[in-house]
Amino acid sequence: MEVENVVKELKEDALNLVNSLFGDTKEEVTKEVNKLIDDSKSKLKEWSIDLIKGSLTKDQLVYLLNSRKDSLILLSLKIAGVNEIKANKLATGVIDLIIEKIS
Repeated sequence: MEVENVVKELKEDALNLVNSLFGDTKEEVTKEVNKLIDDSKSKLKEWSIDLIKGSLTKDQLVYLLNSRKDSLILLSLKIAGVNEIKANKLATGVIDLIIEKIS
């Protein structure tokens, strides 16, 4: 799968996730999540290739993505002033979407 298509699908799925979790602040959160996905394109491409080659396992991919989870949680809390439960759901949801798309 081409990285641009994966990124496009991730943004669409992330928008649905943000819409389900956030009310008034969803536009600002969506903007930041899209920026995070855009900033991660090169890593997503690299990890996708490594996954296909077999030099990266799905468990290793999950570990790499979970290392970025704290950044997503802090981003959510900072932008939206949301509670920790929603921030954690957003971070976990975005990571799950990435795993689903590239594995």
